[in-house]
Amino acid sequence: MSNSIKLSPRNVPDPLSVPSLSSVTWDGCKLEARVDISLDTASEMKPVYIIFFWVEGFRMLDEFNLNEFWDKKKKISSWLCEVESGGWLDHEKSRSGFLSREDNLKEYLIIGQEECLSVFSNTDPVIIEPDL
Repeated sequence: MSNSIKLSPRNVPDPLSVPSLSSVTWDGCKLEARVDISLDTASEMKPVYIIFFWVEGFRMLDEFNLNEFWDKKKKISSWLCEVESGGWLDHEKSRSGFLSREDNLKEYLIIGQEECLSVFSNTDPVIIEPDL
C-alpha cells in the first residue's frame, strides 16, 4: 500500500473540532455510521448519520494505526472523504484473491477523534443531518 493517500472531501457540516464516530450499525445490506459533531462552543454534540447501501466491505481502525497516511503539512478539509487512490481499496485490489473489482466500487473514509471507518460501496452515501 502506498503511503500517499488522495482524498476528495465530501460536503458535510464543518464542526469546531474533530467529530466523534459514536456508532456503526451493519444489517447485512446497509451500514449506518453515527458521527457526533459540535458546531459552536455553546452547543451540545449533534448527530449526523452517514448511510451506505450496497456495501462490499468495511473496517474501523484507531486513527493512530493510519498515522503513516496523514500528511502533517496538509489539513484534511472534511471528516468524510472519498478515497481516490492510495487507500485500503487499492491495497485490496492488489491481492489476487480480491474479487470485488467493479468499476463503480468506491472507498469512503470517515475520520473521527479516535477511530476511522473505511467503507467500500457501489453508491454514494446518504447524509442525514437532523436538528442542525
